[in-house]
Amino acid sequence: MAHTRECPNCGAVLRLTGDKKKIVCEYCGFEFETGYQSSSDMAAQAERMAYARRRGELRAQEEVKGRRNARVALGCFAAIAVFLAVVFVIVLLVGILSGGSGQEVVETGFAGMDERTMKRVHEHTVSVITNNMAAIPKRDYKLEEETMYLLVAEDTEEKTNYLYDVYKGDVTRSDGTHMTVYLAVYYKNFHSEGNGEYTSDFIMWEGHYLSAGDYSQLFSAYESLEDLEAAFAENERTAGMTVEAYK
Repeated sequence: MAHTRECPNCGAVLRLTGDKKKIVCEYCGFEFETGYQSSSDMAAQAERMAYARRRGELRAQEEVKGRRNARVALGCFAAIAVFLAVVFVIVLLVGILSGGSGQEVVETGFAGMDERTMKRVHEHTVSVITNNMAAIPKRDYKLEEETMYLLVAEDTEEKTNYLYDVYKGDVTRSDGTHMTVYLAVYYKNFHSEGNGEYTSDFIMWEGHYLSAGDYSQLFSAYESLEDLEAAFAENERTAGMTVEAYK
């Protein structure tokens, strides 16, 4: 295959044949590159260009895929964040509506008597009862929480109240026989301040201490809850009061 090329030094028109990449001008002796590319060289160059283009396309696809995955991950994170926020708000609202104290409120008919306060009242009651039964060996009696009464004088300006905390006692007499009695400690003008705190004008054992050798005569107590409830109407300090009971 023949073609022509001007000499870049003298301008002479040179006739080229074959696939020479360098030539010497026959007129001025100048040597220069012809820029000729064989078909194999052009094929190799085209292959390199195609490979480079394909590699660029793959890289672009990976970048697009990476951005898409990032958007999906961000969307999932946002959804989880929204879900957790909703759960937090619900828990917060439930806490507010339930009083926010984190403690169970015991429905007793008078406000503020939560579980911790109830426990402290019972502990004090047991202490008063055991002190008044000090003459009986502890192995000879067993106390069990029974019920509570709140007596309120609605017609008085101060609304005087008495809180009765009642325990059932299983007592073994000195002769080995058993008896069941109901023992009460009352709190005058009881007021629960919540979270285990309460106030009262005074606390009193409901009964009269009797000195005798037999346990059955050691103290006066109620043989039944009905006897105790009947005493409310007969007792001068509680007569006419409204009774609210907790069990």
